[in-house]
Amino acid sequence: MTGRHVAVRVRARTPRQVVTAAAAIAVTTGLCASIGAAPASATVIPATFSSRTIPQPSQSLRLAATVAAAPVARDAVAATSQADLDAANAAAAAAAAAAAAHQAAIAAVAGRAGALFAPPAAARSGAAVVAYAEQYVGIVPYSTGASPAAGFQCDGITQWVYAAFGVHLPRGVTAQADSGVQISRDQVQDGDHIVYPHEHIGVAHLVDGTLNIIDSPDWGRTVSERPAWGNPTFIRIP
Repeated sequence: MTGRHVAVRVRARTPRQVVTAAAAIAVTTGLCASIGAAPASATVIPATFSSRTIPQPSQSLRLAATVAAAPVARDAVAATSQADLDAANAAAAAAAAAAAAHQAAIAAVAGRAGALFAPPAAARSGAAVVAYAEQYVGIVPYSTGASPAAGFQCDGITQWVYAAFGVHLPRGVTAQADSGVQISRDQVQDGDHIVYPHEHIGVAHLVDGTLNIIDSPDWGRTVSERPAWGNPTFIRIP
């Protein structure tokens, strides 16, 4: 345009309106340039533009397939039921009662040991060893001890019985087995040891062809005499 300027006033209220107004100016300027000089009285009417003329960009979030398909782990946690609590309390009470009964049994044996049990025979023999061991059957409870007053573990009763005849045996199934000589099943006599290696030991007693073991079995039980089982080894103490 020659010597004339066209004033364009655009009330742009947002950045998008500024962009739209600038585009309108460019169109107007180009139109004037194409037709020559604009008339002196030419006036560009200000326009108010709406931001709706420019579409809003859409936004989205995309996840990788491995992430989207990943399973959700849930902890399987459940509250303890009243029945479980009652069962646990009952078990604890039963264990406490059993322990109290065990201590009472040991105390009773300790208080009457002199009257209950006879001294050993003067000389050691198979029959004498069996007779001395049998008097504890059904009376002395299982324990970790090695005397009637303390209770008997399996190696405790064998140690106690043989000590009465002047033979000292160490504690422990393996140690006692190593103190003697291994024999075969058909060589077993009264008073020999029946050994379940590394596990259990007792005194042999032959009754009408049946091989019995006199032993202290387990917690809650007393010294017993019962048929031997399984495949034990047999030891004779010199």
